[in-house]
Amino acid sequence: MVGMKKKRIVIGNWKMNPPTLADAKKIFSKIKQLSAEVSGVLVVCPPATYLNALVSSYKGKKIMFGAQDAHWLNNGSMTGFLSPTMAQSAGAKYLIVGHSERRALAGETPEIIAKKVLAGVEAQLTVILCIGEKVRDRNAEYLTVIREDLRECLKKIDKRMMAHMMIAYEPVWAIGGRDAMSPSDIHGMTIYIRKVLTELYDKQISDATQILYGGAVNVDNVADIVKDGEIDGLLVGRDSLIPENIMQIVAVANGK
Repeated sequence: MVGMKKKRIVIGNWKMNPPTLADAKKIFSKIKQLSAEVSGVLVVCPPATYLNALVSSYKGKKIMFGAQDAHWLNNGSMTGFLSPTMAQSAGAKYLIVGHSERRALAGETPEIIAKKVLAGVEAQLTVILCIGEKVRDRNAEYLTVIREDLRECLKKIDKRMMAHMMIAYEPVWAIGGRDAMSPSDIHGMTIYIRKVLTELYDKQISDATQILYGGAVNVDNVADIVKDGEIDGLLVGRDSLIPENIMQIVAVANGK
């Protein structure tokens, strides 16, 4: 309805943690318990081997699940990979694509990411496309980096498909660090990303696309980020493995 405040979504990226399924179940059990007292949407993205077990243990609606990555093919001779259809079959509703760690460690290029984005959408997953500059230079060349990355990674996505897309801005230099980007700079980047989306599609699609921020988000800075950053959600790494912290982030992100 017009005038209703949109809930901010929080994506918890567990990365390659915790070490065992028993640990994962313990963490998720506490998250489930705490979620009863919190209004907001949390998407848990555990390692692929834990996904179905956690999905099967949950019957509520406040928590959803996502996969951290997937190949662009749904089957074939791709040893060790997870396909988008497999992720969807295991209970995922969301798919992270293009995370900076995948780009750095697996050598993923915009061309590869574009294929993964399309495959995720075609598998009826909501795709969270991660973008972000490695350095923030004084000449603002990082803006060109962001524009071209968006252009290349979304080149297979038409206007209709954008309803299944989210953009997660994660400055590489802030990931895993102690300090997040300043809220005013986050706000500036959301404006710029929407400008680029308007150029690629139109203003209606730009306004409707959810833009998230990721990069050293924690319980100490989340209030300032959501107050002044003008973002639609958060991509959280380290604190997503601490039930009390991630649920506090969800609460604060939604004004509690």
